[in-house]
Order: sequence, then C-alpha cells, then structure tokens
Amino acid sequence: MRRLSPGFSAEEEQRVERALATARVIVALTSLVAVHVDPTDPEKYRQTAYVVLLCYTAWSAAISAALRWRRANRHFVHLIHIGDVIWPSLLCLYTDGADSPFFTLYLFSLLSAAFRWGLWETAATSIASVGILGFESVMLVKGPAAWRDLEAGDLEVNKFIIRCVYLLLAGLMIGYLAESEKELRAENGLITRMLSRIRVDFGLANSLTTVMTGFSDVFRGDRALMLARDVNSGRIFLWQTHGDATEARAFVREVSLNEVGIYDPTAAADAFFYTTNPRFSGAHYSAIERDGTRVKHETPQGLTIPDGAQSLLSLSFNFGQEWAGRMIVLDPQLGRDVEQELRFAQNIVRQVGPALYSVYLLRRLRTRAGAIERARVARELHDGAIQSLIAVEMQVDVIRRQSVGESARLAAELARVQHLLQQEVINLRELMQQMKPVDMGPQQFLDYLADYVDRFRRDTGIYVRFVTDLQEVTLTPKVCRELTRVVQEGLINVRKHSGARNAMVRFAQENNHWLLMIDDDGRGFDFTGRRNLIELDTIRRGPAIIKERVRSIGGELVIQSTPGEGSRLEIMVPKKGHASHG
Repeated sequence: MRRLSPGFSAEEEQRVERALATARVIVALTSLVAVHVDPTDPEKYRQTAYVVLLCYTAWSAAISAALRWRRANRHFVHLIHIGDVIWPSLLCLYTDGADSPFFTLYLFSLLSAAFRWGLWETAATSIASVGILGFESVMLVKGPAAWRDLEAGDLEVNKFIIRCVYLLLAGLMIGYLAESEKELRAENGLITRMLSRIRVDFGLANSLTTVMTGFSDVFRGDRALMLARDVNSGRIFLWQTHGDATEARAFVREVSLNEVGIYDPTAAADAFFYTTNPRFSGAHYSAIERDGTRVKHETPQGLTIPDGAQSLLSLSFNFGQEWAGRMIVLDPQLGRDVEQELRFAQNIVRQVGPALYSVYLLRRLRTRAGAIERARVARELHDGAIQSLIAVEMQVDVIRRQSVGESARLAAELARVQHLLQQEVINLRELMQQMKPVDMGPQQFLDYLADYVDRFRRDTGIYVRFVTDLQEVTLTPKVCRELTRVVQEGLINVRKHSGARNAMVRFAQENNHWLLMIDDDGRGFDFTGRRNLIELDTIRRGPAIIKERVRSIGGELVIQSTPGEGSRLEIMVPKKGHASHG
C-alpha cells in the first residue's frame, strides 16, 4: 500500500544515510582484510582490483565523513546508490566476473535500497546489477582483448545463471520484507497519530471528527460517515463530516430504520467493500468476518450505495455494551488486495474504538460529577443564602410597618431595601434553577415546563401562562434539556429587561417542526419586524445564550419585535432528530 508510506522526516533520512555510511565503511574494510588474509595465490587478484578496492574504501570513508557535516539531499542519495552498484561491478570486472568473491557486495546495494525505499526500488537494483554482471561476464570471455581474461576460459552458463537468479531472488525477498516492515510501521504510525488526537478535552464530537477524517484520508475516500445505535434505547444516529481535513466539522442527526438499511444491512459482514465501479465489471462485494476469514455468501439484499457514490467501505464497531454501529467511507480507493485492506481497516477500528469509548465514558463522568456538584451548590443556596435573605426581608418588613407613623422617609427607605432583598431572593432562585441538572426525557418535558412557568409566576408576580395542546412529545433528551434552558433564559430576560406584566410560553407542532414561542408585552427589542438567526448575528442583536443553544440542537430562531409593545421568540426544531456542530 504505497499510500501508507511511513514518510521519513529529514532527520530520519539523515539517520538512515549515516547508518548506511557506517555499514559501507565496515563492508569495505572487511573486504580489504579478506583479500589480505586470503591464502590463495595473490596473482588471482589483479593489481587493478587492489586499487579499486582501496578507492572503494576511501569513497566509503569520505561519504561517512561528509554526512556528519552536511545533510543528504535526494540527488546525493541517488548518486550514492548508483555508486553502491558500480563499485561491486568494477571489482567483479577485475576479479573473475560472476565468480568473483566480491559478488556478495551486491547484497549491500540491495539492502541499502530496501532500507531507504521498498520493494520496487530493490527489485530494480537487483535487475540492474544482474544486467551489469552479465555484460561483464560476456566481455571477459568474448570481448575485446583489453577486457578479456585469458585464464577465464569459456563462460560457465549454468553457474552464471544460478548467480543471477540468486541475486534476483535476494532482491525480491529483501525488498518484500522491507516493504512489509515499512507498511507495518506506517500502520502503527497512522494509528498512533489518530490516537494522539483523541483527547478528553477535545470532546467526543471533535474526537469522532478526527477519526472519521483520518479514515477518509487513509483510504482516499470522498467522505466518511458513522452510524451509531444506542443499544439501550434503540435510537440510531448518523454522524457526517463536512469540509476538508484541516477544517472538518461533524454533524449528527437521528435517523429512522428505513435509512439505516441503506448503510447497515443486517446481513452484512463485520467488514465489507461494495462497489458498482465499471472496472470491477459490475457490482463487486468483498467481505471478511471479525476473525479475518473471507465471507463466501453473495451481496446482501437491499445493499445500495448512498449519495450517488460508486463504492463504500463499511466496518462494524462496538463501544462497550452501550453503542454499536458502523464506520463508512464513501468512494474509497483500495489496492488490488481488497481483503488485506479490510483487515487493515479492522485493525484501525480495534485500536481506535477503545480510545473513543474512554473519551465517551470520561466525558459522561465529568458531566455527572459537574451535575452532582451543581446540585450540591443549589441545595446550599436554598438552605443557606436564600433562607437567610428571606429572614432578613421579613425582619425589614416588620421594622418598616412599625416605623410608618414615625418617619415616612425611613419607611420608604426600608421598603426599597425590602424590594432589593426580594429581587435578590428571586435572582438566587433563578440561579439555583439554572445550576440544577436538567435530566429529563420527553415524558417529563411538558410537565416540567408547566411547573417552572407556574413557579416563575408565583415568584415574580408576572402573569405567565404555559399553553400546549400536546399530550406527549418525541424529542431527544438533549433537545428537551436545551429547550428547557431556553425557556428559563427567556423568562429571566423578560423579568430583568422587558418590564412586562404578562407573558406566554407555548409549545406545539407544526408540519415537520416542533415550535416553542415566548411572548411578552414589555419594551421589546430595539428593532421592528422579524429577524432570523443570521440577521440577528449580522445586526448583533438577540440573546446570545439562547442563540447558541438553538444552534446546538440544529434549530431556527426568529425574533419578532415591536418597540414599546413587546416581543416574541420563535424556536423551531426539526421533528426528525437534530444536527449539531462537532
């Protein structure tokens, strides 16, 4: 898989060249020692061979020294590699050709090619070496007199062929092993990079975005999807990424069982690749089970490719006992060995899945811990500060009543202090309500809003009504929580800023949307007419907290205002789930 090249950095390439330079010096010195202690007749080696070997040793030492002072660029590396092939060829030329003991120096050139690059470069090096060696052997026997070795006799064809086959096989074997090692290293590096970006402080959405864009990049797909099913509730969510790898954002929406069939057929294997690309001569389906064995059955019925794509790669995953689903890459570009690619994708999921699940658990634990702490502080406010302020307000009321006949000014001042105390009690109660965790589902949503509106009316004296003709809703828990916070924030703004005496909270369904409205007869905003979310951002108007909460559930916000007569907030949420930014 060439797309999984480990991609040496400049520092790593320098380390590789220095290691090869040291090994080259050792090989050259070993060859000199071997020639010196060889018990055979020294005339076996021509004087020129000694000179060539000394030059090779000096060349090796010069490269080793140069690499300690300068960085090796691509052209310099190619020049060195050509030299690693030429020097053994020269030594063999002057020492019996294919029968030369320096034939083994070709192995160093093969090893250096494998160490630097991979299979195809090593194979090319072995083919070039065989070609040069064959040319020299022929020239030594049948070439011009200047080349011919009078003692060589006829060329031993069988021995020559065996040497060449040996060199070719050695190149293929060394190159294949090097390529496999580099692929393994690249896979581990990829998984490490993905794991390094899965962090609790990034949040689950950002971590999922990182994993999905990582899958899409590795398999060079158009984009990635992730289908997740809550095992306990049976609800299904579809995550999608938009944008490039540097600015990708994830969006999620709840999907129905009919939509799931497009991506996740029940008959599908643990990992599969399906395509309708013409180069496969029609539809092609390859699948493997969890243990990596090939699935032999035919394409599952009902399997289609969504969004106009031509192929998809689908992988199953499990997050503990709570979530199950599939990672999907649309239009991936796989190699010829599809099953090997599927096993590689399975390995990524197995490595990344537990990290994502850990982020999910830690985020949930943090949320629960924060909710428990907020609930504790809310109880402390209710049992401590609020009760104390109420007691002080009652004492001030008693003193004010006693001083009515003595000093009108003192009574007025006490009335003002009493009013301030009452307002602070209301503020603390509102803060306490905001701090309390809102852990509810659709079954409690309507009752909670009715109770909150009734309590707000009693505490503030503002006549607020909650109106709905619904008996039940099918909102997600997150949407229920956010809409509840919107009602709280909206009524607080009515009390603090509008000066209204009457207000109404209405919840209904219209067409394919849930509709929440908050009306008041107060001052209104400093504009006239209706403004949507984009227009409010443009003119920098509207409650920032409410706008952010509406965005988080994929809703729409419209504010209608008439200065001096009041305002209306309309929040619309699609009935089919929600979409949120990652």
